[in-house]
Formats: sequence, structure tokens, C-alpha cells
Amino acid sequence: MTDTDKRIDLVLGSEGAARVVQGWIDAYQRDDHLSERAAMRLAVNLVSHCSPWHIAAPDQTWRLRSRTGACAEYPSLLRVMEVRRNGTAGPSVLAAVLYADAEFDPWRPIGWMEMDDLALLYAIEDWPNPRVPQIVDDGIRITTDGVHVDAP
Repeated sequence: MTDTDKRIDLVLGSEGAARVVQGWIDAYQRDDHLSERAAMRLAVNLVSHCSPWHIAAPDQTWRLRSRTGACAEYPSLLRVMEVRRNGTAGPSVLAAVLYADAEFDPWRPIGWMEMDDLALLYAIEDWPNPRVPQIVDDGIRITTDGVHVDAP
């Protein structure tokens, strides 16, 4: 996270950010058997730093950081279309995002971007309808207003 990146509470509002953090705290306590204090420290640290490994979700937009020049492969505003997990690294690890150019053709995918590249090159810009993650033994389950939807 750089000085020019938006903070998660500015993207989601304080209540939205608190819901996302609490979702991760609950998941870490339930599924990883962490103490409440350890779960809170980990969740707050990762979510507050806008780690795409934890917050990447469909319909988000991410802005290219200023130190990088925009091009066809790296649009200045990226729209996340789909998030793919890497099963070899554990069921809850996200590996890549399918993305589109949010300014010129937001519904046409450009390709897959590895999560590390997203973290390095982009900063979260907007997150409509944030979903709170719940990690379960068979993978990530996303909740939206109490409705459980299995992630792909």
C-alpha cells in the first residue's frame, strides 16, 4: 500500500470495512482455530492493507498506481470479472483475477492476472456490494446479506 492508495474504510465506509474485517476474524477463529486476538490482528492487517489475496472480488475496480504506465495489458482502471483460487496452495488461496478495462470495455475480458501482480501494480478504487468471506473446509464461501453462495 502506498501513500496515494485509498484506505479500505474510504472505499467501503466504516461499517462496510468493519463487516469485512469481522468476517475474516470469524473465519480465522472458526477454520484456523486462531485466538480472537490473533485473528483480529491478522484480519485487520491484511484487510487494512487492501491485500487482493483477501479482498479481491467480482465487480471491484482497481486503479493502476502512478509509477506504472497504462497499456493494453495493464489498463489504468481494471474491473475484476472473476476470482480464481489456487487449490494447490490451499482451498482458501486466491491465485488470479479475470479482468477487463473498466473505462473502455468493462464486459470484455482481457485475461488473467496473478494476484501478486494485482497487489503490486494496482490499488483498490471501488467495491460495490462487498461480500463478507467465510472460509469453510471445502473452500471459500461468500455471503451477501446472509445468503451463502459457493465461490467457483
